[in-house]
Amino acid sequence: MKGIKTYLFIIIFLAILLVLGVWAVQTRIANNARTDVAHMLTIVRDTTHLALKTWFKDQKAAAMVWADDPKIRESTAQLLTLPPHQSKLQNSPAQQALRAWFLRMQKATHYRGFFVVGPNHINLASSRDQNIGVENLLVGQEDFLAGIWAGRPAISLPTRSDVPLTDSQGRLVIDLPSMFVAAPIRNNAGEVMAIFMFRLDPEEGFTNILKQGRIGNTGETYAFDSEGRLMSQSRFDDRLYETGLILAGERSMLNLLLRDPGENLIKGGEAIMPRNQQPLTHMAKLAIRGEVGVDSNGYRDYRGVPVVGAWVWDTELGLGISTEQDVQEAYQTLNATRLTIVTLTIFMLFLLIGATTIYSLYRQRKQTEEALRDSNQYNRMLFDEMTIGLALFQMNGELVDINPAYASILGRTVEKTLKLSYWDITPEKYAKDEQAQTQRLEKTGRYGPYEKEYIHADGHLVPVRLSGRLLEKDGNKYIWSSVEDITERKQAHHDTLTGLPNRLRFIANLEQAIESAKRHNHKVALMFLDLDRFKYINDTFGHNIGDRLLKTIAERLKNCVRAEDTVARLGGDEFTVVLTEVAKAEDAGLIADKIIKIVRKPVTLGTHTIDTTISMGISIFPDDAVDSQGMINAADTAMYHAKAMGKNSFQFITAELALRTFKHVQIEQDLRKAIENKEFELYYQPQINLNDGKVAGVEALIRWNHPDHGQLLPEEFIQVADDSNLINAITDWILRTALNDYEYWTNNGSIGPRIAVNITGRQITSEPSTKCLLNVLEDLKSKSSTLQLDLEITETTLESTERAIDIINTLKDFGVMFAIDDFGTGHSSLSRLKQLPVDTLKIDRSFISKIADEGNDKAIAAAIIAIAHSLGLRVIAEGVETQSQLDVLQALGCDEIQGFYFSKPVPASEIPRLLEKSFL
Repeated sequence: MKGIKTYLFIIIFLAILLVLGVWAVQTRIANNARTDVAHMLTIVRDTTHLALKTWFKDQKAAAMVWADDPKIRESTAQLLTLPPHQSKLQNSPAQQALRAWFLRMQKATHYRGFFVVGPNHINLASSRDQNIGVENLLVGQEDFLAGIWAGRPAISLPTRSDVPLTDSQGRLVIDLPSMFVAAPIRNNAGEVMAIFMFRLDPEEGFTNILKQGRIGNTGETYAFDSEGRLMSQSRFDDRLYETGLILAGERSMLNLLLRDPGENLIKGGEAIMPRNQQPLTHMAKLAIRGEVGVDSNGYRDYRGVPVVGAWVWDTELGLGISTEQDVQEAYQTLNATRLTIVTLTIFMLFLLIGATTIYSLYRQRKQTEEALRDSNQYNRMLFDEMTIGLALFQMNGELVDINPAYASILGRTVEKTLKLSYWDITPEKYAKDEQAQTQRLEKTGRYGPYEKEYIHADGHLVPVRLSGRLLEKDGNKYIWSSVEDITERKQAHHDTLTGLPNRLRFIANLEQAIESAKRHNHKVALMFLDLDRFKYINDTFGHNIGDRLLKTIAERLKNCVRAEDTVARLGGDEFTVVLTEVAKAEDAGLIADKIIKIVRKPVTLGTHTIDTTISMGISIFPDDAVDSQGMINAADTAMYHAKAMGKNSFQFITAELALRTFKHVQIEQDLRKAIENKEFELYYQPQINLNDGKVAGVEALIRWNHPDHGQLLPEEFIQVADDSNLINAITDWILRTALNDYEYWTNNGSIGPRIAVNITGRQITSEPSTKCLLNVLEDLKSKSSTLQLDLEITETTLESTERAIDIINTLKDFGVMFAIDDFGTGHSSLSRLKQLPVDTLKIDRSFISKIADEGNDKAIAAAIIAIAHSLGLRVIAEGVETQSQLDVLQALGCDEIQGFYFSKPVPASEIPRLLEKSFL
């Protein structure tokens, strides 16, 4: 009975420990999830806020440019001499000149209308006759107009007009949402004589910027004024119609106050609380008070839906910005994790009961062995089998007894180790530490735990952790010591090649530097460094030379900074530098310049002398980010920008660069959805043979039918696809679609043309990408024996001739031909061109546009054609748009041409018709 009670007590005790542990883990996961959500919301809010401020600034700058135009000033001066009668102003030459100027300018801008406002706020000129000679529609906004008369440009928040205005379809609409940007028109004496005002559609700038800040399926970013009025259109108008917050047919923009409806606003189809009595939302109240904040715990928004959000109030713009997302979507991963944890906890409880039962049986069996445990034989066996090092010393340091684990730490046998003393295996630099531990032993009977190093048999130092106690036996004193080898733990925080801190230690040091900077009010600089062309060095000289180069660079970096700074290696050729206690950003720039100069010095490794450079990105705390992850993201982005700017340089993070990165990430996310949803379409542009005028081939050109932005051309997304390694899936789709279209043409009686497909440099330089391309070509070859493919690659991507030759020859084994696209824009030499196993040169369109002008472009085109023909290559001219260009190319002996003069890119269904035509 006693055994059963003990057994039950153990199970209950362990179950309580398990539940408490699970609760602690779940709490930690929830806290991390809230931190991540808050970080994401803050980034989106700040990026959108910065983009909106930039847009406002650009609109005012543009208005100043137009207002300073001499034609506008002259026409305005003429209008001011006329009596302010509507008919005279309408028919005046000055009004007609302004309107004609605006119609020309409107084609290149997104302005919807204009006004010239004279004294007494009378419209002297306008894009519509109805608005001339009457008071300007912004009369009543005295602060807005007064600032402009004082000489400052201004832009209004979205507002509704009291007069008919033209919408985007050309209809006259009253109460149309509009924004107005205005600037003063000055006379020759520099005095303000009138106001030049443009009308903007908020949807074409203001609202579009806010839409870019949407997160997931339920997130939105919106703006509101100091009364809580929604300045942009809500993403959830349908929901607002259902709850009665706005009337059917209205838009939420300028029609909705940010109110918290609560759970009982609507009951039985009737409103419980009048709209004007509903309180402002939690977020709006804080923002309007001027607070910048983020709430990752959740609150109800104006729809009554629990959300998380981040907000900011911009006093200069006079509006607030909030980024929100439904709690359910924001924490869907956390909820799934919680369910998994609960399931695992139940499983662990059952496992615990089983394990405890087994252990109870084991304990009963072990009780029969207690006599053996007391024997000297058993104690010796236990001593020898211990994995931790154990040793017995005399007080003078002479060894009395050790176990095999202790000898193994020193790299010796037990017999050889027993011939040594404690001081034979301890480096001299620990003499003072050992004296302190001995004094502690004599005073307290114990010492340690503490860390030191032992001398290994081969001479290197082994990091160990020691603890021990004083032992008295037969009237003599001994030291009983336990020793643990902590080499692996040490290595866990340091890079094994260079000895620098690794990623874990780097992040810990960075966070410690940030905390210190917060307390002492100074800055921290973070540098992300990447060696240029390191892969080429590894491939050319071998990995041994590459490793030695990395160690040399590590030493140079350490010599460039102070002892309290951190130099770390993240992996490969990536390094980081954390500069603590930085007074100003310029100081980091001086260190960066010093690093670039030192790294650039040639490195001699054996018989090889290597010239190397480095690209570097820099972020500053707290100027660019307020936490470690934000600094890492910013510095990483700046480093890639430095590489794009030509390498061997450093770049600070900027707002423009951060916004560009945000857009890059958005396009990448949309591309992943596009691949899944099959949003691509293939168009074809014919290539005409100049001998018979027939279609000799077609170039396959991808188009992206984006659900929000319409049809996008390759230059808007292919580079992002290449950078994010999505290009393999897109090229696979292009090649398989081209084969399907080819079979459609041939099955309907046409002679299938040669098909040209563009590939990127990654697909002949990256082994995984090349392998993907080879796989799809092998599949296409097995399905069609007549399909002829031309793979086109730009001249500038062929950096390594040897590598390019190997890959191109491998691809040509599948029956494809190769063309160099945009030829003439790179730096190919004649000898290099001779080595490349290509079949076609495509003259870049930049040389074709002025080829009929008897200038340098014609001479360059003639030289390219002559060189190509001498090497047995076919020549195709791109971008032919006129008969004169065609005549010159025929005279120069060009083989084929491609351009709008014959046909723009068309869908696959139109190709059979073009195959039957003769274009000459």
